[in-house]
Amino acid sequence: MPGPNPIRIFISYAHADGTGLSQQLVRDLAARGFKPWLDKHRLHGGAVWTKEIENAIDQAEVVLALLTRGSYLSEICRAEQLRSLRKEKCVIPLLAQTGADVPLHLEARQYLNFTVPGDYLQQFESLLKTIEARDGVVLKPEYRTTHNNAPALPENFVPRPDVLEALRNILFAESRVRHIALTALDGMGGIGKTVLAQALCFDEAVQQAFPDGIFWVPISRESREDFVSRVRSIPALNQALGKYDDERGCINQYRNFLRTKSALIVLDDVWDARDVELFRADSPRSRLLFTTRDTSIAATVGAREFTANLLTEEQSRAFLAQWSGQLAAELPPQADDLIQECGRLPLALSMIGASLRDEGPAYWKDILDLLRHSDLRGIEDYLHHDLFRVIQVSVDQLDAKTRERYLALAVLLEDMTGELPVLQTLWNAGEPEARRTAKYLASRSLATRVGDSGALGLHDLQLDYIRAQSPLRESLPLIHGAMRLSAHVVSRDPHQFASQVAGRLLPYEGDLPLGDFLTSITEAAPRPWFRPLYTGLAAPGGALIRTLTGHSDFVYGVAVSADGRHAVSASWDKTLKVWELDSGKEIITLAGHTEVFEV
Repeated sequence: MPGPNPIRIFISYAHADGTGLSQQLVRDLAARGFKPWLDKHRLHGGAVWTKEIENAIDQAEVVLALLTRGSYLSEICRAEQLRSLRKEKCVIPLLAQTGADVPLHLEARQYLNFTVPGDYLQQFESLLKTIEARDGVVLKPEYRTTHNNAPALPENFVPRPDVLEALRNILFAESRVRHIALTALDGMGGIGKTVLAQALCFDEAVQQAFPDGIFWVPISRESREDFVSRVRSIPALNQALGKYDDERGCINQYRNFLRTKSALIVLDDVWDARDVELFRADSPRSRLLFTTRDTSIAATVGAREFTANLLTEEQSRAFLAQWSGQLAAELPPQADDLIQECGRLPLALSMIGASLRDEGPAYWKDILDLLRHSDLRGIEDYLHHDLFRVIQVSVDQLDAKTRERYLALAVLLEDMTGELPVLQTLWNAGEPEARRTAKYLASRSLATRVGDSGALGLHDLQLDYIRAQSPLRESLPLIHGAMRLSAHVVSRDPHQFASQVAGRLLPYEGDLPLGDFLTSITEAAPRPWFRPLYTGLAAPGGALIRTLTGHSDFVYGVAVSADGRHAVSASWDKTLKVWELDSGKEIITLAGHTEVFEV
């Protein structure tokens, strides 16, 4: 019986059907001088794995595993049971529900039976004796580790504990839906979906939750392997299936194998929902997770969707520091601008960082200048072509019409949102069709949806790629000039896009292919519209570069920064505004003065 140092007891239970007995045991064990621990968050239906659970198990001397139908299905309960056994705790299984299945790793000669309410006191006394004798389950050798063929994490891996925890919580959530889609948020490959999935596979709690194995299956768009070839590429899985004669036999063996197992199947880089369907199985204790750039696949197969977010600023600095071989605190002053130019994309940062390894600040400045000026030929001297190949693969998947529409976005300015009326004009499409195309491009991770209007946003590197492939690339400087001159109008009323751009490019309508572009937007302009017939608006190439609007009174002073990137304006409205000249964006408004002053 407990002495001055009470025995710590961890109670593992399922919220769905083990709450009542677990609470009763807590009360009675505490009354006998023990120190029981219960995950109280679970009492309210929460199903998450926390550091608190890990610490409680690690500090416990005895673990009580309540066996119910809910605990048999629960990833949380399996993780608790296996962690306890692998940490060599005394694990005592309690039969808490008639007919409950017993996991193989908890098989014992006999169980304390708490299924009959009238026998509770007798069983409780038996439990006390079992605790005193430390008569727990002996872990079988095959469950001491979890098979895991996931690729090793990258050498310069930067942990993302917040994102990993959120994904694991979805994986462990109590639900009849057994499939999770891991998808990208920022519209392109390189956001780190695969690495996040790898990190999940190497998470200790995940390995404990799936004792029958974690099986990683690479898919990819270009792969032509059939189901049998993919299974045979994983010897442990192929061996577990036994003999089969053909693909149908292999699929049947696979599904029979998973029926009673607790396994995690990971399909990496899925491009076709049919690949997911082949690996689906009726297995209440297994999970299927897949990474994809196409969010529509999740809906097609009925999967729950998890979106991988961009790196935070702090993670981006750590990522860039590791790849460039420096300490985050000692990165050159160009680091923050490089991170912004790379859009906090892990793949972009890894390539930039690798190219800057052991280089001095001057080299960092050169790379930053190349990125800012979109000198793709120059950038290619420093980087592998991986990032642009990722975009190319996605574009190659589009039909000819959609590909043409995607390349038409080359006329957009950097950081400019393609509002739906602008897209309708560029694509010569009605509103429903333009909205569908925008949604499709976003689902293929070639753009990002902005709000609910159907507008699209493009990452700078995506825009660089589109511009390099555009049939208008020789005319783009003039078109972009017209877009900059019109930005202050189009941002307020995107329906004026055709009128503004056509009016400013009239002097060049005889130039090809610029003339063809003008004809196309003229034909696609919304009706009715103001069609310029004579040159009346300032054309690109003149003294006027951009119009900045925002002050509510006269502007009496403007100062431009030494590097020509920013301007500060002073107005009779008693405010200062700081502008980014390249994009025309208003960065900040400074208010508080009560009198007019000079800049």
